[in-house]
Amino acid sequence: MRRFLITPVAGIFFFCLLFVFPSKASANITSGNYTCAGGKIVQMPNGGVGCIIPVKVRPPGKGGGGGSTADWGMCGVLSVSAYFGALSQARIIVDTSGYYAVELVGNKPSEIPTLSMSCVLFSDFTSVPPVSDGTSFDPPPYDGGGSQDIAGSKKNACIWAGLSGNVEPYDSANQGASGEAFAQYSATGPDETLIGASPGKTVTSYAFCSGYSAASWTGWSYFRHGFSFSAPPAHPISIGMTTAHDWCYMDGIETNLLYPNYEEGPISGGLKLLGGAYSMFATATPAGSPPGGVLVDYNCLPLHQ
Repeated sequence: MRRFLITPVAGIFFFCLLFVFPSKASANITSGNYTCAGGKIVQMPNGGVGCIIPVKVRPPGKGGGGGSTADWGMCGVLSVSAYFGALSQARIIVDTSGYYAVELVGNKPSEIPTLSMSCVLFSDFTSVPPVSDGTSFDPPPYDGGGSQDIAGSKKNACIWAGLSGNVEPYDSANQGASGEAFAQYSATGPDETLIGASPGKTVTSYAFCSGYSAASWTGWSYFRHGFSFSAPPAHPISIGMTTAHDWCYMDGIETNLLYPNYEEGPISGGLKLLGGAYSMFATATPAGSPPGGVLVDYNCLPLHQ
């Protein structure tokens, strides 16, 4: 898959509540749709406008919560929807308190992205070491074009955290637009997770990595390693997974907008949770075009490891 961009957390102090619609997808997994409330949109450090929405889950070992491990978990992107431009950001960050948060930035208020996110607690996995052995780290964002292994990703789940930048850059030579951002399990083996982004630094991709420090820990088991959906379906298509057994998340997104139907505009794609069942979808504007449209990937971690 492809590339997306995420901005650094440091120096951002605008924790602006947005419309959040969290729901309990199952006993193990929470999900929510995040969008900036009109009255809470502020100027952001990168020159765009948007908001930051806090979440009550934190990466293992991060600050906040005292000595409690009850809120240690992982959060991943379920879907993104936006008119992506140079200043766009749709990503998960770790805020200054050590908790996850959603950061949404657009060139102007009408172009602020929407992001759906899902979180799972470490305590919801079985056949794993104690929660107190949980660890996490933040790999550097990637915008170099192509992809590279995330250093230190062996035995960790490195979850794509979204992107910043323009995933719809116009390519006059090919009379279209193509961009990508992703972080996904490497096809070369179980030891590494790849992170990648479009050439030309039009977009940056982000991830967070979590695992266990126990010597007995051999690494996560995955259900699927970067499955691509290559055309926008008219309706969400089931992937045959449910929140009763698996935690699934979006791995990345790619645009492939071609002339004569090429048109910069709102795009969306990822996973939906409908009654605890996961489905995949992708859309582009205008409806039914452009050829190629939007491609998305996903991974799943079985709750029983």
